[in-house]
Amino acid sequence: DDRTALGDVLTRLLRRVEHAQPDRGGRLSDLD
Repeated sequence: DDRTALGDVLTRLLRRVEHAQPDRGGRLSDLD
């Protein structure tokens, strides 16, 4: 189901953003 797959992608993206909070240097550690 496309809707389920899209929701899964959005959930993963949100989790990734949560884990990519700025570190002590003020930069996003998980992003290139």
